Amino acid sequence: MDINDAGLAGTSIEQLIRAADISNPMTVEGQAAVADLAKVGLEALSNCADTLKDAEPGGRPAAIVALLDEDVLHALATAWRHSPSRVLAGFAALSNVPGSKSTVTEVMRQVKRVAAEQERQLRERLRRSMSGPSAVVNLSKLLEHEDIPPGLSCPTGWSIDREGVWSTKVSEEGVEERTKVAPSPFLIVGRRWDIHDGETQLKLAWKRGERWTFRTVARSDAMDSRPLVALSKWDAPINSRNAAMMVQFMSDFEAENLARLPTDETTTYMGWQSESGRHGFMLGDDQISGDDDPVVHLVPDDGLRQVADGWSTAGTWDGWVSAMAPAMSRPMLMVSLYAAAASPLLQVLDAPNFIVDFSGETSRGKTTALRVAASMYGKPDERAGGIIYSWDATRVWIEQAAGFLHSLPLMLDDTKRARYKSVVSQTMYDYAFGQGRGRGSPTGIRTQVSWRSVLLTTGEAPATSFSEDAGTRARVLTLRGSPLGEQSTANARIAMTLKAGLSENYGHLGLKMSQYLVENRSRWAQLRSRYRKVRDAYVTSAGNDGVAARLAVYVAVMDVAASILHKQLGVPAPTCAPLEFVWASVLGGSRDADRPKAAIQDLYGWAVANQLRLWGRHETDARDGTPRVPSSGWAGSWPSGDQQPLALLPQVVRRLLTEWNYDHAGIIESWARRGWLSCTKTTMTRPVRIDGGRSRCMVFDSGILEALNEDE
Repeated sequence: MDINDAGLAGTSIEQLIRAADISNPMTVEGQAAVADLAKVGLEALSNCADTLKDAEPGGRPAAIVALLDEDVLHALATAWRHSPSRVLAGFAALSNVPGSKSTVTEVMRQVKRVAAEQERQLRERLRRSMSGPSAVVNLSKLLEHEDIPPGLSCPTGWSIDREGVWSTKVSEEGVEERTKVAPSPFLIVGRRWDIHDGETQLKLAWKRGERWTFRTVARSDAMDSRPLVALSKWDAPINSRNAAMMVQFMSDFEAENLARLPTDETTTYMGWQSESGRHGFMLGDDQISGDDDPVVHLVPDDGLRQVADGWSTAGTWDGWVSAMAPAMSRPMLMVSLYAAAASPLLQVLDAPNFIVDFSGETSRGKTTALRVAASMYGKPDERAGGIIYSWDATRVWIEQAAGFLHSLPLMLDDTKRARYKSVVSQTMYDYAFGQGRGRGSPTGIRTQVSWRSVLLTTGEAPATSFSEDAGTRARVLTLRGSPLGEQSTANARIAMTLKAGLSENYGHLGLKMSQYLVENRSRWAQLRSRYRKVRDAYVTSAGNDGVAARLAVYVAVMDVAASILHKQLGVPAPTCAPLEFVWASVLGGSRDADRPKAAIQDLYGWAVANQLRLWGRHETDARDGTPRVPSSGWAGSWPSGDQQPLALLPQVVRRLLTEWNYDHAGIIESWARRGWLSCTKTTMTRPVRIDGGRSRCMVFDSGILEALNEDE
């Protein structure tokens, strides 16, 4: 097509199209290029009108169809966008030519289609130009902080400057329009991925005044306007009116910078991070790991940050060793240290959770024992910031803390401070089995927290007195007495000396222990083999005492822990015999843990004291010798004479056991299993004659009862 008539002599239409396509429409040069191309399109309409005047009727459609030439159509579309009224006038003139209206209508439709595509491409070029390299440079200049990674760019449709976050768009006239969404800079500076459940978190940053704030939140919260508003409590520029727009901004920003944002692996709890020891051991914010382990960062759930802060170090190793000197001659204090050291060993040795309970009169050194244990890992203080916690806490808090510590010992001071007796009993039950309660949530079922560790507790009364569950009691090592020895001025001074020395030097032994276990992961199998040998030796020493045999497992773990402390980690050997002391305590206190035996002894004592309620030992009327029915009714049968069986009504047995806080179902099953209850193949009762009738009763052999009640 000759474009000399358009005043553009020497320039081809292809050159004009290319100039209009690559130029910036926001500049004077770009607008001139578009105007030149539009001028060509208008001239094409004028030339077509002149051709139609002289054309034969049969040749008119061909002249109009010539406007659909690709280059001419591009110019006409540009003219439509640039000067639509003049294009309409030109096509109207063509439509007035007889026989051309339908052809003109089709050409007009194609022109509008191409114009719409040109408009779409123009907008996309404008968006790319507004989010191109210049935006990256500007954003990098804005973010003058070492924790903000370089190279981040704003996504299309958004911009960030010192005034805030802006939404940008191109108007119908091709002008950039900006709307302020947030009054200060706000952006994503990192991503975090939980190694256990895969939950993704986003690290957010915002600037208010001259201060930058960084906070990590669950990605699900960042992508939901309701929880996002909660960031306003930390002065984030978020409110209920802009939250939805900020969610869209973060979604676009993350997608734009996904390859540039640093991604960290994280965990929400301390201790071992896998069964094999991969990812190492988290002690506070420190990851103790091997050279090939991925780096993991501790990101506690809300409320648990303050728990993590106390698991730290202070002073020196030599200072701690010196401070511990008074404890070396006191077995209960050394046992507390061994119990603390045993906690990270449970997973290594594949040993079960257990509880160490220090009970006795007040002000006799029980809290001092906890301080010794705590000093291994962190600040040995029961006040804020320390890692000794109080029983004055809810079950939910204790459960969450246990799950967060995971492989580290939980230390709870003074059971009498528990709000309810049931808190102590249920906590011990849960702790022994290593798993919290199942709970629901607004979105379904919450993940149950779990742990594998040791609980150290103190109280005036034994912790076992709060629970009648036999399984729980058999996991408690109860140590009665004064950890410091007899009450005296000298021992009081020792307690103060220990407290002062340990409060200035702590946390070093825990680091040594975890480093030793991580560095010797290849020797875990050897440690397990040694543990099994030690355990079997203690079990053999327990003889026929079933409860002592169960407790032997825990003493064996402490035995292995003591060996590592003294032979591998440089802890001076004690001048007393802590392990002999704890084993003697096990053998002496196992009866308290044998709940089925204690229950049958209590039941036998009740029968002896209430013989008049038992047929065969009842009273008779002095006048006619008829039996006197007890006011409370018959409880069972016990014929007079030696070695006669004791038969009790099942409802009486169950009621008595419940009143005495025993688990009656578990106790009765244990009696039957041990052969203390005379059972048939199908039932635990037998028919017994009482006052002329027959009733089904639980029957006990008197010889067995007397043997169980003899002094041991």
